[in-house]
Amino acid sequence: MRKVIALTVFLALSVAGCASREVVTATGTAVLDAYRDTGLSFAQKVLMAKRAALVDAQRNLLEEYAGTFLSTQTEIRNFVAQNDHIISKSAGLIKGVHRVSEQFTPDQTAVTVRVQALKSDIEAALEQQW
Repeated sequence: MRKVIALTVFLALSVAGCASREVVTATGTAVLDAYRDTGLSFAQKVLMAKRAALVDAQRNLLEEYAGTFLSTQTEIRNFVAQNDHIISKSAGLIKGVHRVSEQFTPDQTAVTVRVQALKSDIEAALEQQW
């Protein structure tokens, strides 16, 4: 009888644990400026482009994970837009980011990352941020 109850509890917790996890994936890209003379070697340019793509992927992941705050202001004169300011902001801390893939071409690099988190953690982070 104890084995049946223990097995039932274990299976219930396992199913609940699988259902409550969410995987968020994002890709970042960066241009490799290989043709312009910047004083950097080709290897340095590649490393900088890879780092920029990783940071872009992390930013995109944060936007997927926690959302984005947008603020806009448009100035219109005589039914014509004179100025249009759009500010986008995301802030937060994401732990457990894993690099899934990295693609490299002569002109650009792309990095895909993912994070797996509990839905309750995501909801708590959203409530704290906003």
